[in-house]
Amino acid sequence: MSASWVIVGVAALVGFAAWLMGRRAQRGVSHQAAQTVEQITSLIEHADCLMWEARVELVRGDWHWKITLHRSMLYRKLFGQRLIAPDTDLWAEFEVPERAEMDVLAREALSRSRSGYEQHFRVIRDGVVMWLHESVSITPTGKDLFRLVGLLTDITAQRQAELTNQASQERLHQ
Repeated sequence: MSASWVIVGVAALVGFAAWLMGRRAQRGVSHQAAQTVEQITSLIEHADCLMWEARVELVRGDWHWKITLHRSMLYRKLFGQRLIAPDTDLWAEFEVPERAEMDVLAREALSRSRSGYEQHFRVIRDGVVMWLHESVSITPTGKDLFRLVGLLTDITAQRQAELTNQASQERLHQ
């Protein structure tokens, strides 16, 4: 066998070994990425908060939301096990006394190019009141198009403690 064929053979073998090592490294990264996704999903599912993301388009006098809710303990408290469609009005099955103010705040934040907003509001179903705190970040993605990422936390216990404290203070001052 000539030296040139040996060199070609060795080069092919080195190339194949490099390709194989690259594939193994890639699988390792893919495996690591899959483990990370699995770990984050598990954290969200067990967190007593609700993470959501939405694509929002402002149109004259209206807006269109496509929302994705990430399942968590708070998701299950609010919506049970059922899936929520992306174009669903999340709060339609609840009484939400602050709903008009919520919509004004969100629309104003979008139209004024704010980076986000925060709000507190109540959702009431079957006489049960739940107080929520929502923190939302806004990223413009085009003309009148936005990506929103929100975090809802249940602040009912804190709110009830505040109301109890306030009532106690009022009784003391009577």
